[in-house]
Amino acid sequence: MNIFSDYGKVITSKRYIHRNLENELKNILNGGIISIVGLPRVGKTSMIEHLFREENNYFKINFAKISSADEFFSLMMRNLYKKFKKVNPEIKELYEELKDEDPKLAFEEFFEEVSFDIDEFFIFIDEFDYAQKILDRS
Repeated sequence: MNIFSDYGKVITSKRYIHRNLENELKNILNGGIISIVGLPRVGKTSMIEHLFREENNYFKINFAKISSADEFFSLMMRNLYKKFKKVNPEIKELYEELKDEDPKLAFEEFFEEVSFDIDEFFIFIDEFDYAQKILDRS
């Protein structure tokens, strides 16, 4: 356990402890899927926050705070919209048109449209242990 963890809070201050894994992680982050697995409160989320603190090409979703698949897809679309409305102001109309539709289908259509504007982008899913509860097909 990280003794500097502030009892589960993300460490972004000068108390953050650099990890050797950071350099390797930066080298392999190229749009693929990467899983960072470890014991609770060892600093996985803090490391991601530290690595991307000055970047604007990411957002984080915490599965522990989401109650359904619909909420997840709505949140994904809303976060993508917030990040890309400056890059492509024309997506506002699409977002407004889709935001009240079926969340999964709306997200698919919205992502297909904004993906042309995406060169490199990262979505971090925190607390993935909750995925089955949220994304269960039933």
